[in-house]
Amino acid sequence: MVEYIIIAFMLLLSVTIFSVLLYTFKESSVRVLNLVGSEYP
Repeated sequence: MVEYIIIAFMLLLSVTIFSVLLYTFKESSVRVLNLVGSEYP
């Protein structure tokens, strides 16, 4: 029973880390696109 709890916790943790990474990557890419767009009209 304990291993199921550990697996569920690790799965939840990895999904959380992945979503945070994806969110930060999306934000930085939007910022880079805005910089490039303002740099080159």
